[in-house]
Amino acid sequence: MEKIFDIEAIGKRISDLRKKNDLTQMELADKLLISYQAVSNWERGLTMPDISKLPELAEIFGVSVDEILNSTKGAAIINSVIEDKEINITADEAIEAAPILKAEQVDTLVQSVNNGFTSEQAEQIIPLMSFDGDFENSIDELAEKFYKRGNIPLFSIIISKASNETRNDLVQRAYNDGAIPFFAILKNDLNHTEQRKLTLRAYNEDKIPFFGMLANDLTSEEKQSFRNMACNDGKVAFFAMLK
Repeated sequence: MEKIFDIEAIGKRISDLRKKNDLTQMELADKLLISYQAVSNWERGLTMPDISKLPELAEIFGVSVDEILNSTKGAAIINSVIEDKEINITADEAIEAAPILKAEQVDTLVQSVNNGFTSEQAEQIIPLMSFDGDFENSIDELAEKFYKRGNIPLFSIIISKASNETRNDLVQRAYNDGAIPFFAILKNDLNHTEQRKLTLRAYNEDKIPFFGMLANDLTSEEKQSFRNMACNDGKVAFFAMLK
């Protein structure tokens, strides 16, 4: 995957712009109210400027943030955070941008991710988040909080780290509450017996969306059984899902 932030290239760009503006590292650091070591680390490609410093750098150098980053996507992500605008990004892009953001900014950014997070991706970004200021809460408490708030992006990130007890409770509640997006995230926690029982319940209660999600994982024999039931009961929509 191509990186959206090339730290070494950004460092060289900052170095070139500093020299072009006839500034020493110390003078640039003084303007930014930081240590000259920080500037040195940027220019050597060891670290990146904090997001709050990028607009300041751009102003000092008389260029745009885009020119410093030399990345259209990277600049779009940074500008979306600074200007509090929506943007569609991938989980990998959020993970790459997160280290230069404040924790509450990471919270906001992850809600723009358009394809969710895998368990491995969640492990990388969870330590960088504030979880709406509740970072001291346990993962189970956060899962409960985000479920109640209907915050699907944050819920999807932390739920893989929740206890089995919490996950089992929430999958049943999501079904009972008709919370389809949450159920879709949690349904794979059901063992086959639980899944078979809940599929039958969804059939009997005419909960077509839930039945559709659960029926995909039935065995061929189980699907045939439900197909026969749907045919006998005249439940066309259910029969159609089982073809």
